[in-house]
Amino acid sequence: MNKKETILTVCLGLALVIGLVLVWKKDRENKILKTRLKLAEDNELGILNEYLKQHKQTLPEPIKQYVIRLKEQYAGINEKVAKELDGIETLINAGQDEPALQGLSKIVENLLKDKFVQECSSEKEEKKIPTYHKLLEFAKEHKWISEDSFCFCNKLKNVRNKLTHELDAKLDDDTKAEMFFGSIGIIYELKGIPI
Repeated sequence: MNKKETILTVCLGLALVIGLVLVWKKDRENKILKTRLKLAEDNELGILNEYLKQHKQTLPEPIKQYVIRLKEQYAGINEKVAKELDGIETLINAGQDEPALQGLSKIVENLLKDKFVQECSSEKEEKKIPTYHKLLEFAKEHKWISEDSFCFCNKLKNVRNKLTHELDAKLDDDTKAEMFFGSIGIIYELKGIPI
């Protein structure tokens, strides 16, 4: 082996050793970062879970207040809705959020049916009330509800179906809050009552 080959071999050997050291160091840093990240996530999740255990509420207070206000506004306008809202208030106070949400969904559907009967039936012919999905499409086409409300009502319908057809179905708190606030908004929108 001549001098050039020896130098080249030594340089290649050094480059290989340096490369292996860099790869090992980078791998070690990644493992350390992953460990730190896992510890941080576990710590944050632990803190969050502890907070949720200490501050657990069935529903935020504004939802309860909106249901009470809706009930008061429907008294004298539509007694069936007012009575249903009274039952929903009782369910909310008892911590039975899912059945209360099903009640709000039932109110939305029945308000749409009532509006359909009032505006689309004539004395000569009795129109058959369409399915809930078709009723929602009809309401959107006739501008009874906005496009956003139509999308929300479809989501509400799916949540109601889940609660109705699945055993021991539960919703997470964010979904519950969204469904309650949205349902209340739709009920206001359908009767033209300002929130």
